[in-house]
Amino acid sequence: MANWYVYSGAGGSASGADWTNAKTTLQAGITGSTAGDTIWVAHDHAETAGAAKTITGGGSATAITRIICANRAGSVPPVSADLRATGSVTTTGAFSVSLNMTFVYVYGLIFNSGNGANPNGMVIANAAVGYQLYEACSFRKLGTTNAQGAIVIGQGTGKVRVDWKNCTVQFGATGDGIAIKMAAFSWRDTASAILGATIPTTLFQTSASAAIAGSSNILIEGVDISALSTNTIVGAMPHPTKVLIKDCKIASGTVIAAAPSDQGGAETVSSRTNGSGVNYRVEKWQYAGTETVETTIVRTGGATDGTTPIAKKLVTSANSALVCPFDAIPIAIWNDVTGSTVTCTVYGVWGGGAVPNNDDIWMDVEYLSSSGDGKGSFATCGKADVLASNAALTSDSSTWGGSTTKFKMVVTFTAQQKGAIFIYVRAAKVSTTFYIDPKAVLT
Repeated sequence: MANWYVYSGAGGSASGADWTNAKTTLQAGITGSTAGDTIWVAHDHAETAGAAKTITGGGSATAITRIICANRAGSVPPVSADLRATGSVTTTGAFSVSLNMTFVYVYGLIFNSGNGANPNGMVIANAAVGYQLYEACSFRKLGTTNAQGAIVIGQGTGKVRVDWKNCTVQFGATGDGIAIKMAAFSWRDTASAILGATIPTTLFQTSASAAIAGSSNILIEGVDISALSTNTIVGAMPHPTKVLIKDCKIASGTVIAAAPSDQGGAETVSSRTNGSGVNYRVEKWQYAGTETVETTIVRTGGATDGTTPIAKKLVTSANSALVCPFDAIPIAIWNDVTGSTVTCTVYGVWGGGAVPNNDDIWMDVEYLSSSGDGKGSFATCGKADVLASNAALTSDSSTWGGSTTKFKMVVTFTAQQKGAIFIYVRAAKVSTTFYIDPKAVLT
């Protein structure tokens, strides 16, 4: 695999053979390379254009092209000590940057799109297929006019994957944000991820410039987004998107997700994401409702992290129904009993005055009913079918820290294999709050 060199200040033959004769633009370096080559970009590379810039080309699925920023005063070819994160590609005025490469690894580059008052943005992976991994890079939309979906990842009709590791973003207007269009996207291991004084009102949002097609997956893991302050991480995106926010640092007032705008909208789960040093915060946002962690209305003897008692707070929206209830985050518990009936009990409380019915809230228990395969079977305390009559759940005498009417959900099953069982609590009664103890009991 060949080495190529890119430096905006080079004055040689532009063959790309060394720093003296380096290509002067990133596109020229990629164009001259073949799949699997390494393109070294100088630490002081400062490529600027007063027009839209589109960068294409790259490697293949089996021969990924590497684009790496390095100290041009160091070793040739560069070594680990020469890695830098200072080379830049910039457009001025109202012009955009489009990173439409296929199968590339990019290290240490800063991409600046426009600095004018007119909306401009940045497009990443606007190709039919491809994979782009960026490490120690920065994506900066600097124009001062709002551009909803200022950084757009994917293009709505292709199949692309984009990963960011230790990458930062910067915006020029509060209405800016990141839009994911039919792509698998991850953002990991980043300190101080949002640069600059201008903080977006909503970080992940729908692009206003083009229709969103298809579904997307977003993973944000180990990222410090506390600069977002009291603003929102995930907006009310109407397209089918699964979002997992895991082990991230946020400010105390940050809104993790807005309510999805329709049944097929974004579904967001956050795990251990907070700014207060607790690690039991696990939450979910869905069109039919939300799940958050409760630490006051909790069951005596119930779930705890060892110090703080906790419960699930389920709040259904006006959109929940028997056939499309709010699905709480599953509860898992190990079952050692095989060949005999086991009873699973989950406790709850609500303010309904009487115990809820089994079409207001219920649980489905998934277990392994066969010793010969891994297919899950389900037992429920809910209605037997959509036309069956409902029935009241069982009352309970547990002590809770608030609310009024205590109840329990009880399901029996017979497993034929040891292993985890999964408990799915589903709430269908509209605009209602339930508190559920996630410490299931098997007897």
